[in-house]
Amino acid sequence: MSNDMILKCPCCKGQGKLQGYRFRWVSCLNCGLSTKTCETKEEAISIWNKRDPIDTIANEMNEASFPQKFANETKMMILKERAMQIICKERNL
Repeated sequence: MSNDMILKCPCCKGQGKLQGYRFRWVSCLNCGLSTKTCETKEEAISIWNKRDPIDTIANEMNEASFPQKFANETKMMILKERAMQIICKERNL
C-alpha cells in the first residue's frame, strides 16, 4: 500500500480525504469522522489507515452465537460505539 493511499472510512465506508495545508488531518466526506490534527500528511494518513474497520471488530465476536437477524444490528451498535469513542478521543472529551 502506498503511503499516500487513504483507506475508506471504517465507520460508513465513505471516502476519506486529506484536509488542511499547514496542519493536516483526514476526514470522511460522508459522515465527517476525522483524525486529530497532525503536522504532516504522512502522519494523518497513517493514523486514519490504522483504525480498525468495523468488519474486523465484528469478526472478533462469535457471530455464530447470534441469530442472523441480529448480526447487522449488532454490527451497527458496535459501529456507533466505536465512532463515538474515536470522536471523543480526538476531541479530548
